[in-house]
Amino acid sequence: MLSTFTDPDRVPPHSEAAELSVLGTVMLYASDALPLVGELQVDDFFFPHHREAWAAIKAVSDRRRPVDVISVGDEIKTLGMEARFRDGWQAWTVQAAATVTVWQNVGGHADVVR
Repeated sequence: MLSTFTDPDRVPPHSEAAELSVLGTVMLYASDALPLVGELQVDDFFFPHHREAWAAIKAVSDRRRPVDVISVGDEIKTLGMEARFRDGWQAWTVQAAATVTVWQNVGGHADVVR
């Protein structure tokens, strides 16, 4: 019989680079990237601030506003989530953008996040 006990010290598999790449790619190439990763859910992301960024991206997209660093940043500010990004939102977006190789890889990175 399998135990239902969960080890609180066990960390689920995750990839910070894949999460950053998905978020950065969507903010830079939303019209191409969102159709490839739109099924991702907030809970697919491991890092809390990445969850917040994805929630902001989805909120902007759901309102049919252009998704980019500015609109997502405005949503982050509106929701009062700026403090969750170590070194600030602008520094985090630079880091996220730096992980983007080519937007066509975003589907594979989303698979890793999922």
